[in-house]
Amino acid sequence: MTSKIKVNILADGGDNAILTSNGSGTVTINNTALKNTPSFAATRNSSQTLSDDAITKIQYDVELLDSDAKYDTSNYRFTPGTAGKYLIIHQCYCAKTSDSTVNTVSSYIYKNGSSYGYNQINFAANPVRTCSVTRQVIIDMDADDYVEPYAYVDTTSGTIDLESTTAAPLSVFMGYKLIGV
Repeated sequence: MTSKIKVNILADGGDNAILTSNGSGTVTINNTALKNTPSFAATRNSSQTLSDDAITKIQYDVELLDSDAKYDTSNYRFTPGTAGKYLIIHQCYCAKTSDSTVNTVSSYIYKNGSSYGYNQINFAANPVRTCSVTRQVIIDMDADDYVEPYAYVDTTSGTIDLESTTAAPLSVFMGYKLIGV
């Protein structure tokens, strides 16, 4: 024998709606504690040239997602406005147009102006033309903390481009609040 409970609103003891349904299978979560927000994802609509042997702030100027308007496309930073633990991800796709001289690429995440660590790929013995490196980390953030994306490249000669377009976001900076932690 099976049982079934049918409701359109699930409310707490104060009669605040936690979940609602439109009766056609669409459920809306009304409790902010149950949502992975604020959340954001940003990319560039064109390449950004990175200087050799330097840590450079990446200018992600196109929002793919910004649930609570907390990503700033002029300062290229995310300030959550809500304290909590956040999963922050920065993926860099770097490319040389003419030769294979990329020795090292690093993806950094900065918190409040200081490095919160990086991931690095080192090809020094066998330079390449393109590579992708991703840094992801869980960061405990206050409402006014902020995170920013940076990258480091080392080439045998010349500069390197951080590649991305809105049609094919190869490089991206994104994150969201974790629930249940």
